[in-house]
Amino acid sequence: MTSHAMTLPGIGRIAPPGATDCRGLDCHAVIGPAPDGDTRDAWHATFQGGAPAMDIYLAQYNADFEAKHGGNCQFRDLPPSVHVACAGNYKALLDELGWANQARFGIVG
Repeated sequence: MTSHAMTLPGIGRIAPPGATDCRGLDCHAVIGPAPDGDTRDAWHATFQGGAPAMDIYLAQYNADFEAKHGGNCQFRDLPPSVHVACAGNYKALLDELGWANQARFGIVG
């Protein structure tokens, strides 16, 4: 009997236009498209207001998406616009999370 290593084609997740798959730990959420008014620049502008401004922004734009994330997803507190802008790039999402944590907790890094 002969055995060969091969990869069989599967059915991949296909995100709708303007959406992307989350790259968080054990997270299989499709995030996006971003709601009107949710942009990465608008999200970054809230950093000046710290945690209170960020919480208001997330309540407005992330409420429909946060529950879709896996329970251990480290990216659940990033708005849809950030996920879409990062296009599933894990490193870019980590950078965004770092900047958000710096703004939220006043960490200088």
